[in-house]
Amino acid sequence: FPVTISAAQKSLDAYIKWYEASDLEVIASEVMVYSIEHNYAGTLDRIYRRPDGGLIMGDFKTSNLSRKSPTGIRESYWSQLGAYMVAYEEEHGVKFSDAVIVNSPKKGSIKVGYASQMGVTPEELKQLWLDDLKCANNHKKITKNMSNLKHVGKPTKG
Repeated sequence: FPVTISAAQKSLDAYIKWYEASDLEVIASEVMVYSIEHNYAGTLDRIYRRPDGGLIMGDFKTSNLSRKSPTGIRESYWSQLGAYMVAYEEEHGVKFSDAVIVNSPKKGSIKVGYASQMGVTPEELKQLWLDDLKCANNHKKITKNMSNLKHVGKPTKG
């Protein structure tokens, strides 16, 4: 039988090739984080250290490519990395120098994007998350209070 290399194996091989060329060191994988201040939790995929000591928050995705997203790296993924940074920094008192997303679509190749390639700083990613969180909390409050609408169209007195 002919041996075929699966998309997963191709993806793994591509990741290893990227990682070996990156000069990054993996210092943490699959770390649960929790923000007491903002009341949320998550599990980050990876933290890398650059040769200069800078920390990079990393995330893995398996999104397909599309016309709107030719790398498979979507806008919302950056907010997620900001969330991990906020929580990890709160817990450990460290700062990040960059963020990276490694996307492995079904075709078996990888696409890699750094926040710094877009001119976006870790502080901006964290603020993106905090703005998204504030918006989500505002929507929850409105949804909760929708039950108070008894006479739509009639103003209340007072």
